[in-house]
Amino acid sequence: MLAGIDLGGTQVRVALARSDGQLVASVKTKTATVETPEAMVDWAASEIDKHRGREKVRSITIAAPGPIDVKRGVLVNPPNLPWQNVPLAAMLGRVRP
Repeated sequence: MLAGIDLGGTQVRVALARSDGQLVASVKTKTATVETPEAMVDWAASEIDKHRGREKVRSITIAAPGPIDVKRGVLVNPPNLPWQNVPLAAMLGRVRP
């Protein structure tokens, strides 16, 4: 099972797919309802856990507005979010289902 998170200024989306590309689930919420990075990670992890069934999630990818420090997995200063220097990779790694 693979998971993708699309972090946007108006919506956050989570999609789950099998390794053959078959879409299992796609959900979204308004970014305003997950105001903090912690709340966004908690929401995304909960949705992934809810829709993955018994399958193990092997990879989580996040698409976010830049600039991003790819080596450290840090969202530096997105133009459409009031967040700075958010360690998204580490945050997702702690709650990975």
